[in-house]
Amino acid sequence: MGRGWCLAVVLGTAVPSWAQLVASIEPGGMAQYQVLISSGGTLREVIAPLEADAFSLAPSGRVAVLARADDLSIVHVNRGAVTRLHLEAPGPTMFVGWDATGGRLWLTRGRALWLVDVAESRIRRMSGPGEAHEVRLSRDGSVAYYVDRDLASAAPGGTCALWLADSAQPEPAKLSGRLLVEAICGPETAGRLVFRATDPAAGASAFVVLDRERRRVLPAAGSQSASKASLSPDGKWLALATAGGLMVSDLSGPPRVVAGAQDPWEVGDFLWVGPSRLVWTQTSGGTVRALAVADVSPEGGPAPRLVLQRPAGRQAWRLCPSPTGGACLVSVPAEPAGAETYLVGLDGLQEPIRLPLTAWPRDVAWAPDGSLVAFASGHEPAEEQMYVYDTEAAGPGAFAGLGRARRPLWSADSTRLLFLACGPNERAPTAYLYDHRRGEPGRLGNGLPVAGLEWEPDGRTARLCVHTRDTRGRALYALYAATPGRAPVLLSGPHRVAQWARTADGDLVMVSVPRPVFAALRVHDLASGEVWSPSGELDVRHARWSPDGARICFTADVFEGRSALYVAGARDVSARLVTERFLVSASSPPEWSPDGRRLALCSSGPNPTVWIYDAETGRLEPRAEGVAADSVRWSPDGRWLAFGAVPRGGTQRGLCMVDAWNGTLLAAGPDAAAYAWSPDSACVASLARLGGGPLRVVLQRAGGLAPTPLLDGEVIDASWSPDGTCLLARIRQPSGRVALRMAPVDGGPVTDLAGDTLAAEWAPRGDRLALVERGADATTHIVVAGHDGSGAVRVPLGVPAAQLHWSPDGARVACLAPGGAGTGRLWVFDPGAGALRSIGDGLDVLGMAWSPAGSWMAFRARKGASATGAYLAERDGLLPARVAIESDASDLMWLPDGSGLLVITAGDEPSTVLVRPGVQNLPRIVCQGLPLVAGAPAGVDGGLRVTRPPGL
Repeated sequence: MGRGWCLAVVLGTAVPSWAQLVASIEPGGMAQYQVLISSGGTLREVIAPLEADAFSLAPSGRVAVLARADDLSIVHVNRGAVTRLHLEAPGPTMFVGWDATGGRLWLTRGRALWLVDVAESRIRRMSGPGEAHEVRLSRDGSVAYYVDRDLASAAPGGTCALWLADSAQPEPAKLSGRLLVEAICGPETAGRLVFRATDPAAGASAFVVLDRERRRVLPAAGSQSASKASLSPDGKWLALATAGGLMVSDLSGPPRVVAGAQDPWEVGDFLWVGPSRLVWTQTSGGTVRALAVADVSPEGGPAPRLVLQRPAGRQAWRLCPSPTGGACLVSVPAEPAGAETYLVGLDGLQEPIRLPLTAWPRDVAWAPDGSLVAFASGHEPAEEQMYVYDTEAAGPGAFAGLGRARRPLWSADSTRLLFLACGPNERAPTAYLYDHRRGEPGRLGNGLPVAGLEWEPDGRTARLCVHTRDTRGRALYALYAATPGRAPVLLSGPHRVAQWARTADGDLVMVSVPRPVFAALRVHDLASGEVWSPSGELDVRHARWSPDGARICFTADVFEGRSALYVAGARDVSARLVTERFLVSASSPPEWSPDGRRLALCSSGPNPTVWIYDAETGRLEPRAEGVAADSVRWSPDGRWLAFGAVPRGGTQRGLCMVDAWNGTLLAAGPDAAAYAWSPDSACVASLARLGGGPLRVVLQRAGGLAPTPLLDGEVIDASWSPDGTCLLARIRQPSGRVALRMAPVDGGPVTDLAGDTLAAEWAPRGDRLALVERGADATTHIVVAGHDGSGAVRVPLGVPAAQLHWSPDGARVACLAPGGAGTGRLWVFDPGAGALRSIGDGLDVLGMAWSPAGSWMAFRARKGASATGAYLAERDGLLPARVAIESDASDLMWLPDGSGLLVITAGDEPSTVLVRPGVQNLPRIVCQGLPLVAGAPAGVDGGLRVTRPPGL
């Protein structure tokens, strides 16, 4: 069964018809594109199917450009004409954007920048002999900026200069002079562009502003110490975040301090919300405490003012400013795992309005005029309702009876809202229209199940992508136009079109299905029951979600045990081959960066290399050539890669680090048996031997060459504190006891916390520790104390316990002593009340997992000689645990939103079963097969713990 997508556009009132470009995809094949025209309510096919692997539609909808490996096709939609252009350049095609007239299209292919003139049916190269990176278009699309990297240059890493390609000029122009460009910061704003560059003569890095009209580079005074820079929407002001606070400059003189970094306040993140208005967070001790605003003007404007001040945890506040800059929706973390949400006026004319919500808002959408804001909110997906609030008053609130709400879309006049929701007795989402002038929402499209929707350009009619089924029960998609009060009109005829919206809300699960010859990959939508295979008939080995849940990567065997890398969108039915030029090393699986945008992978063969693949641009670039690496891990900030390898020109294996953005520095430390990044990405802690000496915990700064010994001895494991200031290590003594020690990374004195420790774990916020301590008489206690051992709360445990699991809110600790023959035990400890409660009495507990919100505990256990089952218990353990699955449960995985538990059953026919906690219905089998990853993973793979390998 094929899947695809559709883009439809109205050509304007002067043309008595509309046209659309329809794409259908068959598994393992390329896209089949067709152009359709509707005239007088009759559909007719204009152009026969065209094969392509990428396409771009002009804003007017009159022209489309389709790309293949060696040519481009220009499709004139309203005339039904096709022109082919030869473009023989290796590599994928990435469309950058159209100019304002819709007559020219910028694209990259073969590491070069190209311009397609659709009117003259010609294409020309716009960049020089180097590689074009970080392409940005001007607002009208007439010029393109890019960073040119000339790898043939004698400079390290090649010269990086800023160039401008003008569509009206035959050759590009160099703009940055002698400055070496590091990165472009955002799009062009009012003819100005910000980039960070290094002056080779001075050796200093700073932010620089380019004025396109005058073709001048304007240095930003005081930006050498800045970590972030941003231009105001009118391009007149430059804001800089520095160690001294938040500063602004009009580029004619020294910057002016808007908010200084004064005790106890420091400036957090900032953003422009108008031509001269800045909003930023105030932090204290690394914790966000307040929201501030200031108006910038030549006279200095009014003093900065706090518009919201609340106690909060370590999580960042979520800011959603209105498009006009007059208001902001602010969500603040609240105990135990919810949020407080405020409507904050940025003009200082009214007090913040606290909205009656306890869950985080999702899919926030402001009306274009900034008067209304819509969003979905609810603790469970089935309970999520759509909310609409006026910036002047707290109303009208939620639409009662409409659950699973999502995807709000405002009309251009800011009066009507489209959204998807499930009404009473509805099983699938349908489209609803809310008119702010009339009140309650009404249902569109006669209640047809809708997979996607958007406004027509007239602002009065909606396009609905409707999910239906044929006589064989197979899923189909059709495109409808719906007007309030009228029956929907079929637009796409018999052609299949798929939903264009992709979600990462925990509804998707990826499954490996074992076959006699190969392992297939299947993606299951838990809400609709749909199943598709992005891997086709490939033999899948390693498969992983990106951290944001938007993409899947996997490797597949293609040659003598070596693999190729494939990448697909979360709902794509076929994956794209990434590594055509080399094979992926089987010893080092691909690793996603923390932001989910890039992949680090290693090639095998005569010239092994560490590569970076950008999933958004399609670029694949080397970072460490001639290096056979393994266990590649990203730093939490996505800047560095660490791996074990023999560096270029070296003879001994060591821990190497390379800059993931430019690959200019490759540092080698001692050979590490195990290692982990600090949470602030400042350094790596590893178990290593220096000069053949004893095994130690060694610190190595990011990009540094000199390793620093921290702890020695037979280290069992060590874990970073959440703030990255110290390491907690368990060290085996000659007597056989295991000491627990705290070692600051700044070289401070080491603190002995316990003489004999069976397990130790940081609380989520890092302010406390939980440990299981064994006394001289072999009695055991569970202890919760401050990070320095103060304020200890201890209760007898009775038996040795090997695992501690904090609840996500840090209120309770689960203590697990896995065993056999009925010896496995599970407890939950509430340090606030000093209470210890046994869970699952009479069961042999083997493993457990908290739900993401901490309200449920799931654990695997068996009773006597029976099979291992899955059980659910509330976090306090006041009610008896109930059986979820009685079959042979081998693993447990919570969905990211906590709405369901996936139980993996072993046996001759492994399967995945979905259990909804708190719902007394029968669990349902999702699929036959073992899930590789359930939903989108949280955190960076590898964690923040260094564990001693067996036998070391």
